[in-house]
Amino acid sequence: MAAVYQIIEGIITTVLAKQYRSSFACKNGITNAFLCSFYRVATLGSGSGVAAIIYLGEQGIEYGGGFGLYMIQYALHKMSIALFSAILFVMNWEFMKSWFGDIEGINYPHFEDVYKALEEGDIDYGVLPLENSSTGAINDNYDLLTQYGFYIVGEQSITIDQNLLGIKGATLEDIKDVYSHVQGLKQTSEFLNAHHIEGHDYLNTAAAAKYISEAQDKHIGAIASSEAAKLYNLDIIAKAIQNDQSNHTRFIIIARQYEIRPSANRISMVFTVNHEVGALYEVMRVVKEHNINMARIESRPLPLSPWEYYFYLDIDGNLNQDHVQRALQEIKTYTNTFRMIGNYERKES
Repeated sequence: MAAVYQIIEGIITTVLAKQYRSSFACKNGITNAFLCSFYRVATLGSGSGVAAIIYLGEQGIEYGGGFGLYMIQYALHKMSIALFSAILFVMNWEFMKSWFGDIEGINYPHFEDVYKALEEGDIDYGVLPLENSSTGAINDNYDLLTQYGFYIVGEQSITIDQNLLGIKGATLEDIKDVYSHVQGLKQTSEFLNAHHIEGHDYLNTAAAAKYISEAQDKHIGAIASSEAAKLYNLDIIAKAIQNDQSNHTRFIIIARQYEIRPSANRISMVFTVNHEVGALYEVMRVVKEHNINMARIESRPLPLSPWEYYFYLDIDGNLNQDHVQRALQEIKTYTNTFRMIGNYERKES
């Protein structure tokens, strides 16, 4: 997604601006009068409309592209919600407002930290990446979803652009090594190989951009968002270098409790079957015979049972539909274990 970075005033209402000033900027010791007066809001152009991101440059927080591990804590009617900021704020702003209302920033460095915070009640919701259109499933989050027993309550698919960043004045010929999250490296492997650039796994894209900004070495670069380039005063040496130009990442919203909305259109479940011929086929047959679209199936190793698997299944539908209920009851008869992960609304960017 090509970002048109334009600082504008007046997008945040007086109420929200006052809330942000008291609960984030001034509370966290930011003395800059400009920042305490209002947040900078950047508009990002997209095919589906205009989204907005809020950032604090002086705090070094990137709400932008790649697989950064920054979290956003939402506050609405005493609720706190943590979000994984992989390109979190490239998400449609209205979508996020409709879910969570006002926002406040917090930082979690790893996927499991989100689950732990949710388990301990520090947050009410988490947003995490589950799948990329070019590199596939993000298996850690499938495993953690089952390990912690949480539920999916929403989904958003986001367009992803990966960019090669370098310090001011650096050229493509200068860059010998790049740093990024492993997903950023995988998604740009063709470009890196073509230019004989060696990739190095880093905690997240924002941290990688910050690292090269501080190192001030023209021979190293980062793969990150255009927002990271502006935040850390870096040049974009090459834009949109991902292998797949239709690159998308699927994000899920997780919660401790099961929730369902009238607009829910996707059902997720996890189950195990007997390790025998035709066991999984029976489940697939039920889906077909009830005329339900299967959106995705993913297998993950079953702990302590070599060569046996959990199966994660996504289907289209709503639990209020009779044929869906009948299909699920029949599916259960062919499984050893079965858990409903969620019935939620799925949106595209």
